Amino acid sequence: MAIVLVQNPTPVSGSSGTTLSQSFGSNNTAGNLIVVCAGVDPSGATISCADSRNTYLTAQSKSTPLPYYLGYALSIGSGANTVTITSSLSVAFSELFIAEFSGVASYDLGAQSSGTGTAPTSGSFTTTGSDLVVGFCGTGASASVGSGFTQLGYFNGDTSEYLVQSSSGSVAATFTTSTAAYVVLAASFKPTTPVFSRFALLGVGNS
Repeated sequence: MAIVLVQNPTPVSGSSGTTLSQSFGSNNTAGNLIVVCAGVDPSGATISCADSRNTYLTAQSKSTPLPYYLGYALSIGSGANTVTITSSLSVAFSELFIAEFSGVASYDLGAQSSGTGTAPTSGSFTTTGSDLVVGFCGTGASASVGSGFTQLGYFNGDTSEYLVQSSSGSVAATFTTSTAAYVVLAASFKPTTPVFSRFALLGVGNS
C-alpha cells in the first residue's frame, strides 16, 4: 500500500499560556498516522502532545537553543480530532503543524542536528524500507525544503517537509536558508505491507 498524504491543515501559532491546539479539517481515518511538529519559546521548555483518543510518541526533540518537537501517533482512531501540544513553561511564542498519512505501519528511525549556516540538515540516517521521511526545520530565517522533499507547512520561517523513498537507504532531511541558527528534526516511518501480495505469492485463491 502506497504512503499518501491525507491532510495537512495550515499551521497555527500562539503567544501565551502553555497549550496550543489545532483541528483537522476532515475526520481522521482509522489506522492512519498523525505527525506533529511544534516549537515554543522559551528555551528549556519541554513539549508533549495529546488528543482525545490517540497516544503520541516522541520521534525527536530538542530543548535548546529553542524547544522543537517531532512526534507521532500510529494506528489512529477515526473521527473529528483536535491535537493539543503542552509546554512545560509559559510561552512567548508557540507553533503547531499537524498532518495525516495513510499507508504507514510503524516508526523506523530518525536524526537531529543544530548549527548555523545556509544548508540545515538532520544528518544522514539509513532507513530499512521505502519509508515516509518527515523533516522539521526551526530557524531564525526563512527555510525552504530540500531537494526531493515537498512542503507540509510553513510558519514564521519554520518549515516542515516530507518525501516517500522509492527504496531503503541513506537519507537526510535538508533545507536551504540564509545564514542563521537552526534546529532540524527528522523521522522516518515504514510502509504497510499489502496483505494480498503475500497471498498471491502463495498462490492462494488461484484456480
